[in-house]
Amino acid sequence: MYYQRRMALAALPSAAYWARRHLETTLTDWRATIDVPSAKLIVTELMSNGVKFSTPLTAHHQVVYGQRPGAVPYDALAQIGYVGLRLSYASERLLIEVWDRSERPPLRIAPDREAEGGRGLLMVERLALRWGWYPSSWRGKLVWAEMGE
Repeated sequence: MYYQRRMALAALPSAAYWARRHLETTLTDWRATIDVPSAKLIVTELMSNGVKFSTPLTAHHQVVYGQRPGAVPYDALAQIGYVGLRLSYASERLLIEVWDRSERPPLRIAPDREAEGGRGLLMVERLALRWGWYPSSWRGKLVWAEMGE
């Protein structure tokens, strides 16, 4: 049996949360035999990166939006793009795909020990069977990760 679900989310800090919720519900509906905590980490990392590259909001406005959405100027919110999530499951394999509107390739870097970020794709690489990316035919890119036994 082959299953697939898609969703689009506004490129806001809450997108990773809603993507995780969608993942949990979807995997339960499909009765998928996937390591859910690892899948949630992968979705969080890919979605967070997608938001970072699909929103014109400054880091300051993203923090403010998380605390007081009404405090972010409307003209900044009107420029927000979308990120997409597609989940596909067959033969005990889960494919997680996240679309963002940036054409820049994802960078897997080795952060220094003091860095607050930069470890996301390293975690994806560890948790997934394989991962990669490709340019989207409509603009931006798709970053994907495959999980399974």
